[in-house]
Amino acid sequence: ASQLNLINNIVAHGRTNGTLNLSGNATIADTSGLNTLINRGWTINGSVPVVTITTASLSSMTQNSAFSQTLGRMGGLAPYSWSIVSGYLPIGLSINPGTGVISGTPTMTGNYNVTVRLTDSLNNTFDQTYTGTVSAVITQTIEVVNSTASYGVDAISTPHPTLNITVGNTVLICASSY
Repeated sequence: ASQLNLINNIVAHGRTNGTLNLSGNATIADTSGLNTLINRGWTINGSVPVVTITTASLSSMTQNSAFSQTLGRMGGLAPYSWSIVSGYLPIGLSINPGTGVISGTPTMTGNYNVTVRLTDSLNNTFDQTYTGTVSAVITQTIEVVNSTASYGVDAISTPHPTLNITVGNTVLICASSY
């Protein structure tokens, strides 16, 4: 008795605008390869959801403050890859090509303009441009005028310093306790 083999060869595949086209040839033959019983061609046409970046903007960034944001995606076919195709991320930040996480610590203030590309396994791509500003750390300096210091004892006889600061016509009392 002869055994039968199923030989299934994919001869072509391609995609256009999210459509996947596969075609092939299925052959059933005996193990000697001499007697072909069935030889049929086949084609599969299907739709693959278009790959899209769903994150419309990046969160605000402050100089010398840690930043991390995962870019969202939908559609396409895994695995995915993320890359910068134009512009630049703020100095100190990078994108993880496998996860789409932008992270790091921006070290300089100023504007940025970057285009991120998401590519799926069928080489479908989607580009998203992000613009923004890395803000400076906000500090405020108060000039102290007419300050006095005293040393007192609280109700349970614990000594503590007291500092009186006058700003304009307002006296601020800053006391510390141990």
